Amino acid sequence: MISSVSNSTAAADQTQSAAAQSSTVYETPFGDVLASEITGIDLAAWVSGGTSSTASTDTLKSTHTITSTTASTATDSTSAGTSSSSTASSDSGSGVPTLESVFGSSDVWLSDPTGSGEGFSWDYNPIYFATEQTAETVAQILGGTVVATDAITGAAGSPLQQNQANYMVQLSSGAEVNAGLVADLYNHGYPQSYIDQELSEIKQQGVSAS
Repeated sequence: MISSVSNSTAAADQTQSAAAQSSTVYETPFGDVLASEITGIDLAAWVSGGTSSTASTDTLKSTHTITSTTASTATDSTSAGTSSSSTASSDSGSGVPTLESVFGSSDVWLSDPTGSGEGFSWDYNPIYFATEQTAETVAQILGGTVVATDAITGAAGSPLQQNQANYMVQLSSGAEVNAGLVADLYNHGYPQSYIDQELSEIKQQGVSAS
């Protein structure tokens, strides 16, 4: 067994030595190449300037051109995709209504609604006090009519009173919704699809937006 291993080792050394002796370094347009007769590659003709060299160079140049063109096309496609995504994003953004786009540049709510009673006075949150113009717009959106009422302190016999009325929208069902709260749906950057869903529920249930 030891003798066989030694013979194999000697044979391998002889093969490597023969390969090293028969190897030749060739200068090519793409760098030095070490070729051996064992590889079976005839680089001598390829680097000699003959027909084989021209054909191989043309093939490599053609391959390089195709690769470059493919890379350029991929870059253009990526740029086009980015542009399309940006456009889509921009179009999506245009579907978000604002207070001004719906109600114009006028005030949507009263600026300083107040209440009083029993020797005290206080301020109300303006969100409950839409202007009459805002209420008219909300009435058009919901399909109702504008009604002015003291919705907060309107209980009979109450010593408390509000100094400005709430503009409500009366629906066909008879239910009333606060126009100021409905207008506030357009003050949070909600997409139109979400607002439409909320408006649909208000119409069906007659419940003020919250």
